[in-house]
Amino acid sequence: MSKNQSVSKRRNQLRIHLEEGNYKALVDILLQRIGRGKPVSPLMGTTIFFAGPMVIGLLIATFLGELSVWQRVIQNLLPNPILLIWIVFSLITASASMIIANVYFHKMVATIRDHVLESVESLETLNDIENWVMLLCNKRLAWLTAVLGGLITSPIIIIINSSAAGVFVGIGHSALLFLFAAQSSLFISFIYGIMVFTFRLRGYELRLFESDPANSEVIARLSDSLSWFVYIVAVYGAAQTFGIVTLQLPYFSFILFLFWIPIVAIFLMSQLSLSRIIQNSKWKALNTTQQKIAAIQKKSALKKEDQDNLLWLLNYHDRVKLTRNSAFDLKAGISFLNSMLLPLVGFILGNLDNVIAFFR
Repeated sequence: MSKNQSVSKRRNQLRIHLEEGNYKALVDILLQRIGRGKPVSPLMGTTIFFAGPMVIGLLIATFLGELSVWQRVIQNLLPNPILLIWIVFSLITASASMIIANVYFHKMVATIRDHVLESVESLETLNDIENWVMLLCNKRLAWLTAVLGGLITSPIIIIINSSAAGVFVGIGHSALLFLFAAQSSLFISFIYGIMVFTFRLRGYELRLFESDPANSEVIARLSDSLSWFVYIVAVYGAAQTFGIVTLQLPYFSFILFLFWIPIVAIFLMSQLSLSRIIQNSKWKALNTTQQKIAAIQKKSALKKEDQDNLLWLLNYHDRVKLTRNSAFDLKAGISFLNSMLLPLVGFILGNLDNVIAFFR
């Protein structure tokens, strides 16, 4: 079996697997179990994942007689409605973030299935794509990430809450915070899963438009998909930045780096990887053209037809050489600046009084 036949067979096999939905993430399994075999909608899933920890925490607190502590915590929060709103928002987004990440993951898989696979030229690339999908669908790894993330971050939040309440918030409240921290950890892990994809992308062998590789559809599709995820992270980061700055919560400032770092890293790595794919395609076209030019030049006597072909090949060679070496253009630059501005807007809104006073 030839190499092209092997690639074609592997491509069709992978496309069928992706179309049939054989790869399911942990969130897919949970949504399916909630719907008793039929996945519930993202909105319903967010509602259930938000209500679940609240109910579990309340039941534990009731059983252990900790409701008085809950009342004390609420009483301390009521004089500061902005803080209360930010806490509720953070809990809701903890549930919503992993649902949104799961929706985006399936859109990314659809982009790969419908627009990338047909351009793949090597078995190694096809295998790597499947390995990445399987990595994000690894249930054991997802459970481990959620549990470890919850165990690492929830104690910090519990200490802060206990300090604010003036007493240990109790087992029920701690369980609630652990469950929400675990949900947030799934979103953070997905962010770094996308970073892994952008890093692996640089080694992909894709068939591009030979005359101008940077303007190939597959490049545009990948760039747009990754840019949308940068926007998702940026919007989330902007909202968190606004809350942390407005409420002057320096002990939560580390959260901001969880958003700023991926925004920059995903954009840079995706652009560098796409640039490498484009340049590889350009050199492939240039080398082929150079070989054709060399073959003509080896002839002892050039006919009129040979001279015309030689001039055409030289012009074509120069044209390909002058095309862009990356997917980065004005549109990509504006898109990145917009995504970077979102957390900055959150910071400015949080310090609006200081900004106005400065300009006065």
